[in-house]
Amino acid sequence: MLYFKNTIIGLNISCGDAKNAECHHLGPGTAKCICSPGYFGYKCLNNGGFPVDIFTCSVIFPTIVLSVALWFIQGRDAYRKQS
Repeated sequence: MLYFKNTIIGLNISCGDAKNAECHHLGPGTAKCICSPGYFGYKCLNNGGFPVDIFTCSVIFPTIVLSVALWFIQGRDAYRKQS
């Protein structure tokens, strides 16, 4: 039976504190940090939950404002010419 060397240690890949995450080997030269419950982000260093509300608002509102602004700048004249 073949025994494979743990390349996570050889490549010096770290997932932060052992209580926050586990490092899982995905293939040659790759690893993935699986966060413990209550941790998220880069190397599972952030405590709590992902700020879904802030992320959603910061994506939706600028999209709406930009769409309305572009409609007023470019699209409004096209609708007037057709009438």
